[in-house]
Amino acid sequence: MFQVDPSEVKLIQRKERNREIARKSRQRKKAYMQTLEGRLREMEQIHEAAAHQIQALMHENDSLRQESITLQQQLNTLQRDVSALKNPSAQQPSSTQSPSPASSGSKVQARPSDGQQNQSSSSNGLIRSVMRKYSVKRDHK
Repeated sequence: MFQVDPSEVKLIQRKERNREIARKSRQRKKAYMQTLEGRLREMEQIHEAAAHQIQALMHENDSLRQESITLQQQLNTLQRDVSALKNPSAQQPSSTQSPSPASSGSKVQARPSDGQQNQSSSSNGLIRSVMRKYSVKRDHK
């Protein structure tokens, strides 16, 4: 019969073990790569959602900034009107001045007290008139 050298048997067994170890290593590497690819897809989805959220927040921020500018302009106008109403002597002649809310047809009723006009209540009435003109809503506390 045929006789096999023991050193060749060991060599064949070692080659077989090496092939099995290499095969398992390739399987582990493939599983690891699949895990990384899955995590990459998750991160891409998170990134895309965050980018959309950032875009929406930037749009909201722009809208709020514009609203703030508009409200600040309205406030400045109201402050000028109130200041003009409180200091009628500081007003220029009516030919060079734009009509104030009081002279443009708004009726303001002041309550006289003991023969004297109460400056505070007449100002409050004018302020309410101006606030209605500019559609300003006040919180009632």
